[in-house]
Amino acid sequence: MAALKRMVEFIHLLWGDSKELLLFMGGYRASVFEKGFMVLLARLMGKRVILLPRTGLLPSFVERSKIMRLFVTWVVRCSYRVVCQSLSWKSFFVQRIGYPEKYVIISNWIDLESYREVLEQQFKKPVKPAVTVLYLGWVIRDKGVFELLVALDLLRDMNIELWIAGDGQDLTDLQNQAADKGLSNVTFFGWVFKDKKMELLKKADIFVLPSYFEGLPNALLEAMASGIPVIASNVGGIPDLITSGKMAFWLYRGIPWCWPINCDSWPKAKC
Repeated sequence: MAALKRMVEFIHLLWGDSKELLLFMGGYRASVFEKGFMVLLARLMGKRVILLPRTGLLPSFVERSKIMRLFVTWVVRCSYRVVCQSLSWKSFFVQRIGYPEKYVIISNWIDLESYREVLEQQFKKPVKPAVTVLYLGWVIRDKGVFELLVALDLLRDMNIELWIAGDGQDLTDLQNQAADKGLSNVTFFGWVFKDKKMELLKKADIFVLPSYFEGLPNALLEAMASGIPVIASNVGGIPDLITSGKMAFWLYRGIPWCWPINCDSWPKAKC
């Protein structure tokens, strides 16, 4: 009912609006259909549309269903431009959907200056016995958070602390599973805002993002800007941020550092 109400309101706005260019951000799951139909309606009423797909689930939708592929193709065809978050996303659209002239790349960005203090703090970290692993984002199954607990359970003999900062529909289930497994080394912070987020980034040793799908995750950008070594899934736009074999782990006073270097030029680096 909520989607139907939004559609009626949208048609009403279209009818009395003189704007010629509209911007749509494609969302999560059912939102893909909702925004898609809005794009088609806007085009029928003579509006030009710029589309920003924001869901990493789109490839699985397109590959799983011929109807979905036809729908997405139709939406792209009706759009004036489609903004892709990375080169990987543009390649996906060109190969699976076509219309190569439609796509432009505008990557997500963050204010690096905001993370300068966090980055400098990395050099002042004391050596500590436990390794702190930070997950920052939505707590839903598709983000791989339950697999994080499985991995932590397998590594019981290692001194690892897992911090999960975020909220979502599967938070309670994740907390219950951690309790059932007796994982007392997992801390749930809930959704964190700027000051607390910066504090966690300062103290974390490793950032992990085990998602099954992604667009171009801001949390990963924030971790990298903070100088934290990252472990992430090879999905969505992540390969455009992290190149396997091109990042070296430098151990300085027992602290792992992630340094963007060319491994060929520094053979001593462990890649």
